[in-house]
Amino acid sequence: MATIIAGKDEAKTPKEQVGHLKKIFLMIISIFAKYVTSPKDQASFLSALEDGCIAHPHAFASFQTLVHVMYEHEDEIISEEVILKWFKTSTGLTEEMVTIRKQTEPFISWLEEAEEESDSDSD
Repeated sequence: MATIIAGKDEAKTPKEQVGHLKKIFLMIISIFAKYVTSPKDQASFLSALEDGCIAHPHAFASFQTLVHVMYEHEDEIISEEVILKWFKTSTGLTEEMVTIRKQTEPFISWLEEAEEESDSDSD
């Protein structure tokens, strides 16, 4: 799997690896959209994505980017509600899961700020 993620050049920078994995996800995103349809599916998919990124060091830094791609896709493969619920989960977390949540904090802040702006616009 690392070869697919890193390509032929295992010495790619983390930023290049994130970009490469993002391209792969964008090529197969329609498959995810077809099978990830309910909030339960979304939560399972998000957990599987987290597990995959933890299991493959080349993908670890890609987690936030991949979640963002899944959120911004026209089919919203992972909803804001599911992402925020995942982020707020604090029981049974491994050290790697805690690290991934810390890595995802900028995206979570962006989601929460956008939600607050949306709420104040509707008032």
